[in-house]
Amino acid sequence: MLRPSGALTIDTHGGLKKAARDAILYDRRRKILLDVGGISRIDSAGIGSLVTLLNIARSNDGDVRLAGDFAPAVEEPFNLCGLSRVFAKYPDVKTGVEQFDL
Repeated sequence: MLRPSGALTIDTHGGLKKAARDAILYDRRRKILLDVGGISRIDSAGIGSLVTLLNIARSNDGDVRLAGDFAPAVEEPFNLCGLSRVFAKYPDVKTGVEQFDL
């Protein structure tokens, strides 16, 4: 499970992208649960990172799913981009761990 915090923007998205990519490609984890509750805002670079991570995971027979409540500054751009139809999302981390079978 990954727990990013703060803004997921052009200036900060690289750390999350690297951590998730390393987990998928090097640690061979197929299931990444991302706790989104700590993300305070997101821009197009942050959204692009989430989509890239999902594509990397799926091309390696894995998946990225989200858990927790979005901050309003995250939920609106996420939904405007249609990503609520792309990512599976759980109401909280506990439910995500149980249902994603981590």
